[in-house]
Amino acid sequence: METNEPLKLVNELKVGDSIHKGQYTIQKKIGSGAFGQVYQVIDPEGNLFAAKVEPSAAKHPQVMHEAKVYKLLEDGQLGVPTVYGCGSTEGDNKGTASTYLVMDLMGQSLEDLFNYCGR
Repeated sequence: METNEPLKLVNELKVGDSIHKGQYTIQKKIGSGAFGQVYQVIDPEGNLFAAKVEPSAAKHPQVMHEAKVYKLLEDGQLGVPTVYGCGSTEGDNKGTASTYLVMDLMGQSLEDLFNYCGR
């Protein structure tokens, strides 16, 4: 049976959960949309990154395609984030079936910019 509701993660990631074989730790959720969630993550050296996370069972998965496009474009181009890792959290956090992309934390979200400009 098909629904028009966005697919939700089995269990949303929580502060303190880790991804990419424990290399990045979730600090806070910074956004969400029809595709999934965006989190601020930190590595062991204290560097901050963004992690886009979508359900592994998404009908039209986007995260892995986005990672491939960024990899093709990244070569130091202004405004194109560097990809630091991507994969599945199924083996990292029990009960959470999701796909993720770790990349540069780029600044304000589009929602924040729209609100700043008064839409």
